Amino acid sequence: MWMTNVVALCLLALVASAEDKKLSSHATTLADKSANLAFSLYNKMAKEKGIENILISPVVVASSLGMVALGGKSSTASQVKKVLSADNLKDEHLHAGLSELLSDVSDAKTRNTTWKINNRLYGPSSVSFADDFVKNSKKHYNYDHSKINIRD
Repeated sequence: MWMTNVVALCLLALVASAEDKKLSSHATTLADKSANLAFSLYNKMAKEKGIENILISPVVVASSLGMVALGGKSSTASQVKKVLSADNLKDEHLHAGLSELLSDVSDAKTRNTTWKINNRLYGPSSVSFADDFVKNSKKHYNYDHSKINIRD
């Protein structure tokens, strides 16, 4: 259990250590909430599987949920915000905060390490993604979209 606390402290220090740039209140809230969610997931998985060697990225989990909220709209978006414990955030603050958090974590100028987070969303070739969704998912989450032939 002490290892979980050490990992939690390191992850929170990593997110909060930006010296030149302060995160917005939305991004800071989402950093805390996503870390709590990741540790909750870790604890649940460790208990169920009986192993401790599990790696979960709070930022990737939160941004993936943010993408679900972006594409799912009203009831799905509210469920995602509930999972992230961010019920009080407006949708635009959720996406802007997660975008800021992703940018901050992967900014090599702010840190001594470089994190590369690559995301891609695949969909069947018979379905077109809504233009607004494509534009906003690229803007906030840097997601690329690809169509694949699922039937072959």
